[in-house]
Amino acid sequence: VRGICRELDGLPLAVELAAARVAVLGPHQLKDRLVERFRLLARPTRGGDARHASLEAALRWSWDPLEPWEQAALAQLTVFRGGFTVEAAESVLDLTAWPEAPWSVLVLEQLVARALVVQLPEGSDGGLRFGFLQTVHAFAAARLSAQDGLAARDRHAAWIATLPGSGRAGTAPPPIVRAEIRNLLGAAEHVVSARRSEHYRTVLIERALAWCGFTLPSAMLGLVLQVLDSVDLQVADRAELLRYAAQATVSVGRTDEALSLVVQRVELMRTLGPKAEAEAWYAVANVAIQASDYVLAAEALERARPDLDANGLLPPGYLSRQAIVL
Repeated sequence: VRGICRELDGLPLAVELAAARVAVLGPHQLKDRLVERFRLLARPTRGGDARHASLEAALRWSWDPLEPWEQAALAQLTVFRGGFTVEAAESVLDLTAWPEAPWSVLVLEQLVARALVVQLPEGSDGGLRFGFLQTVHAFAAARLSAQDGLAARDRHAAWIATLPGSGRAGTAPPPIVRAEIRNLLGAAEHVVSARRSEHYRTVLIERALAWCGFTLPSAMLGLVLQVLDSVDLQVADRAELLRYAAQATVSVGRTDEALSLVVQRVELMRTLGPKAEAEAWYAVANVAIQASDYVLAAEALERARPDLDANGLLPPGYLSRQAIVL
């Protein structure tokens, strides 16, 4: 019951309408069906105030008086996940269809004043963040057209590309990025589903993968494998995605699959030169040890050693790995 109330943001009308459904659905079924809350939380009208007949009617009472650009702004802001800053909102909102619309910051201010957008706890950098009650988010998102939604998500991905980037997955994100982990994942999902190849490196690899690759491994791994299966990437980008996919599959115990991925990566890294190939063979050795394939591990270490040694790049753990396979 607490979960249902939380999903409904504690709104009295929503809770009252949900309580009426418990008699036929039960709490667990009701909670599962809240994805269709506007159809679920309604009752026949027999006179009285139509605003109280359904949750959707109550929200329409707040939506209909909005100016067209305020409605558009509210709908466009639903592309954010986990909240947003004023600067992020400015980057994503596009109100140019209404020349008379005020500055986007003033539009946001009006939405906050109407309690359609709410202020969230301060971010780790001390700045203000804004977001939605889940019910308002669902209502506004349903009013974002497919075309406008695609454009807003493109702008959202472009904004993500302005956050600090990192070359490799697994490093701790700075505070400004830590607050945007859910936005990073949302942008990466859009980049992959909409095939925005211009953002594969800037959004998927240098940001989403680098900062939340091992924070959200199952979600990120699914995206990476989808890209590897269906997208023609530059060699360096494909090699980086294969490296991450292998590490992530090892972390969830799928060592045989990881071994296949690192072996594929060797062929790519060979085209980047002897040093890159040696590093790839060392990665094969690491995964082969975890997969208990000591024959392959020994072979991979032998292939890796000459170039790593020649370039002063022999990892500190090399000898211990060699001892394991021997």
